[in-house]
Amino acid sequence: SEAGDRPDLTQMWVALSNNLALCHMKEKDHAKAVAVCSQIIGRQDSAVKAWFRRGNCQLQLGNLDEACDDLKRAAELAP
Repeated sequence: SEAGDRPDLTQMWVALSNNLALCHMKEKDHAKAVAVCSQIIGRQDSAVKAWFRRGNCQLQLGNLDEACDDLKRAAELAP
């Protein structure tokens, strides 16, 4: 069965993917981190860490509108 069929597997995948995104951020590969976070968000729209990390990476990449949108979404999810 696919991870999408089992909430526990989805949560594990989200956690591992968030860790991967953080590794890319620490390596200053913000574009890869954005891609990973986008995959997470595509599977779980409520993943606040992914929204927050993607927003920070968008900021580092100079994508200010995208950064603002992502960080606003993170703030809505975890006020």
